[in-house]
This record gives sequence, C-alpha cells and structure tokens, in this order.
Amino acid sequence: MKQGDRVQVTCTKIRVDLVERHKIVEVDLSAFVLAKNEKFLVHPDDNKGEYANKRRYFVYYGNEEAPDNAVSLIGDADRDNLCDNEFAALEMLVDLERLNSSANQIVFSASTDFTPLKESGEKEDLSQSTSPYIRICNQENEEEICRFILTDDWTDCIEMGRLVRDGNSWEFEATGIGYDGGLSSLVNKYKVEDWG
Repeated sequence: MKQGDRVQVTCTKIRVDLVERHKIVEVDLSAFVLAKNEKFLVHPDDNKGEYANKRRYFVYYGNEEAPDNAVSLIGDADRDNLCDNEFAALEMLVDLERLNSSANQIVFSASTDFTPLKESGEKEDLSQSTSPYIRICNQENEEEICRFILTDDWTDCIEMGRLVRDGNSWEFEATGIGYDGGLSSLVNKYKVEDWG
C-alpha cells in the first residue's frame, strides 16, 4: 500500500502487527478507538477507580485492553508469525463484532518512548528502527490483508493507519502521518477533555 490507499477488510477478527526489521530503539504500538466526531469514545468507567486518568478506549502499554476484549495489545509477536528478514513485531488483536457500535474508527500508531539518546543527547525517532511497517492479517487463517511501510520516520510518533467504518463494513486506510512530541501528541489530538 501507499499513503492514502484504502483496502476493504472483510473479516471481523484481525491481527495488527507493527514489524521492525532492525530493532535499535523501543517502539510502542497503540490504538485509539474513536467516535464519529474523531475523539476518544467515552466509557462510563473513564477517570474512575483503577481507570483514574485513563480512557478505556485508548489501548497502549498502560491499558492493554479495550472494553469487551474488542481491542487487545498482546505485545511481542510469536516468532512463527515473523519472516526471516523481520527482527521483531508487536501484535494487537481486534474483534470488530465485539466493538462498541458507536465506534467509528480505530487509529493505530507507532511511537518511541521519547527519551534522549545517551551519547548524543538527541531524541529517539523512528528512523532508528529502519522503516517499521504495519501489517493487517486475518486472525483466523493468518492471511495477510495488507501492509504499509512507514516512510515518514524522522518523528517520534506516526499515525500508521486506521480502520474506518463504512456502513456495515470496514476499510483500512494507510495514513502515515508523523508527529513530534511522542504519543502524547496523538492523545491531545483525540482527547475529549483535558487529559487526566
């Protein structure tokens, strides 16, 4: 795929892989479940109890599961799912049948942890991961639906692509939009109110 392309997703259970071909920096995979207004889908538990300062529909290393198991961050991929030229991958599972009917999009991002490199004092960016890419697969038969190689890698956070609801069906759109400011830059873009 190239930036701006869309492909129809006909299966309801998919696996999202963030693949790195050379692992130099730590890269995180996150998902943002959005309503029609392109803001976080709001859950009644948001900002309460164990979810204080959190959003249930923001799936990342600090909240690994959306409600109803609709989106789950698995973490490191099974080596059986990797090709010979792939060093590492992070996996996320999506069940579109379980997803809240008010959800209109799921945005997937890759980000570094935004810490200074020890020797130079410069910030890490995704260029040090050597063109990671997102791969969408049918979770049940492992068939690859599409992949999108990230080319705007001189930032520390990239919106890789998004699943978009189109009536009763879904499409994956390759977006490839880079942001400076780490994962918080996307959180601020999609927040409903002041974060925390």
